[in-house]
Amino acid sequence: MNQSLNAAWLRSADVFLLVAEAKIRSNQNGDAELNVVRTRAGLLPKTNVTMADIMHERRVELAGENDRHQDLMRMGQSGLG
Repeated sequence: MNQSLNAAWLRSADVFLLVAEAKIRSNQNGDAELNVVRTRAGLLPKTNVTMADIMHERRVELAGENDRHQDLMRMGQSGLG
């Protein structure tokens, strides 16, 4: 029986922010998904969310979870290539 603890987990905030990012990349509005995360954190909602807003929210919401490098690579800001 394999009892490995090496399992990938996604937090709900990560999923909401990824959906918001996908919507913005598809020229749709990602306000609702971003605001779910902001409301849970006790922050005021935003309108006309941009990719910069998504990246900021990911940086503060997912701090310390080793997602930053992947985010920078996905956005072409990692300095690699």
